[in-house]
Amino acid sequence: MPRDEVGAVAAKAQSRADNEAEKREQFIGGVLGLDLYNLRPKLEELGIEYVDAEED
Repeated sequence: MPRDEVGAVAAKAQSRADNEAEKREQFIGGVLGLDLYNLRPKLEELGIEYVDAEED
């Protein structure tokens, strides 16, 4: 990598690491990937019903 790009690459790497740490915290807090990545509309589009827990 060219020396003049090192700073920009390091900044992008740090940004990504920070973003991933934030997502880990959200997962630990109970947020589902389904919601974090806004996938519920895609499930609906595919005709799939998400069920939180098995009903009695």
